[in-house]
Amino acid sequence: MNNTPQLMLDASGFIKENATQGNFQGTLNQDIIGDRVRLVPHTLHIRQNITGASSTYPLLESKTDFVKGVVNIQNRKFDTDEVFVANGIRVGYSAAAVDANPGSLNYSTALPGTLRNGTLIIRQSNREILRLPIADLTARGIKQSPEEYYKPLPGFIYFVNGQRFEIEIEFPEDLVLAEGAVAASSNHFFEIMIGGQITRLKSK
Repeated sequence: MNNTPQLMLDASGFIKENATQGNFQGTLNQDIIGDRVRLVPHTLHIRQNITGASSTYPLLESKTDFVKGVVNIQNRKFDTDEVFVANGIRVGYSAAAVDANPGSLNYSTALPGTLRNGTLIIRQSNREILRLPIADLTARGIKQSPEEYYKPLPGFIYFVNGQRFEIEIEFPEDLVLAEGAVAASSNHFFEIMIGGQITRLKSK
């Protein structure tokens, strides 16, 4: 993501507006209003084997552990002093053996139709954060810079601090992402990267 000074300024204003409305948990609303937090660039990423996925498939479990290079969120939530504001998303796909490490793959292969024609859904509590066709998020053509790999969102989305969230793929009806659909014995690996900014207390 290209975190320009203007983008960081816009994100800061967006966070302060939501803090004024009391949309975050604990004392973080007052910390934001009182200018006791700063914003730093952040990308939430998840890489995993989704072979056999169908219907509505969760990309995060309730006890998902942080694993370097694979998933950088613990137990489906940000810390109590972290509000994550995002403005771009990218997805990637790779076909590999069942025992492949998700952190070792390039995720540069065209998505199979069953996955491409699904829908990405992000929810937190009773609030739907995002619902987009995965086809809208796939890369097209030759990309020249990292930010070109991301699908810009029409506006900021935010994840409330200390509150669990879900990221799911809703697959087309009656279709399964079956083993061997790309090559014999191949498994399906999926990557999602959500780019934006995250709060940090200035005291840290």
